[in-house]
Amino acid sequence: TMKANVSIDSVIQTNGGAFLNSGSVLITSSTFTGNAITGPGGNGAVLDNVDANVTIVGSAFSDNGFSTANSGNGGAIENQAELHIHSSTFTGNRALDGGAIKNDGIVSISHSTFTANIAGYGGAIESFGNQVDVSDSRFASNTATDSDGGAIWNVQGMLSVDRSEFVGNQQASAGTTGGGAISCYGGGMSITNSAFSTNTSAGYGGAVFSFCGLAAINSTFYNNAANATTGGGGAIALIGPTQGILQYTTIAGNSASFGAVYDDGASGGMLVLSKTMLAANSGGNCAGVLASSYYNLSDDSFCGGVFDPTMDLS
Repeated sequence: TMKANVSIDSVIQTNGGAFLNSGSVLITSSTFTGNAITGPGGNGAVLDNVDANVTIVGSAFSDNGFSTANSGNGGAIENQAELHIHSSTFTGNRALDGGAIKNDGIVSISHSTFTANIAGYGGAIESFGNQVDVSDSRFASNTATDSDGGAIWNVQGMLSVDRSEFVGNQQASAGTTGGGAISCYGGGMSITNSAFSTNTSAGYGGAVFSFCGLAAINSTFYNNAANATTGGGGAIALIGPTQGILQYTTIAGNSASFGAVYDDGASGGMLVLSKTMLAANSGGNCAGVLASSYYNLSDDSFCGGVFDPTMDLS
């Protein structure tokens, strides 16, 4: 089925306000505005994709979902199957889980923007137990009000981010959770060729909070902030028995109570730095259980116990 140049607004429904879908659909050049889910536990004000392959191209989703970010799954879309999004925008959508998208299947996103979406968990996207691939996309000013992931919360699945930008996203609930831009629990996360700036967490991990395997390569973390009194990892916090690596990455101008990069080292977890530069971070460049794979540069002494005096500069 192909749906082109569709404009749907102000539909009110319990599940799939515009479409409750179980067949293949291509949606192009369409707009979806002000569609609503009523009652607790509803799914996807625009689309509830149950068991199909859905492709969305050049479309806009705005102001869909619940009246507040305290109910339901996926302010615009709830995906339980396969979803591909290209050159589309998601603005001001709301739900408890996944302000724009709640994913329980497979999602690929490219050349798209997510702006000012709000949720209790996963301000723009919440994904549970499967796969999300993001490339050439921008996440700005999204908010998680209750717990994790100002832009994305990934749980027990695989998340890959490439050539993308995260700016001004917020995780607003204080405590030991966090991730102003991204939070990950279980599974794994790969970040490549991407930039994170002015993201904030009321807990740990101004940009990224990881309780999963993490690889951040050739990326930049600038001017992000964790809780100034109790939070670790102004840029990145690695928590629990997980392994992580930062390589060819710049960590600059971030702030936290302790460490721009932080690993609590629980049950053998460790964050390894390789060919990474750390500079001008308030609260120190390094904190916790870290290791060096050499050729790193730090402008303070907080990485001194981590760095090799012959192979790193501190």
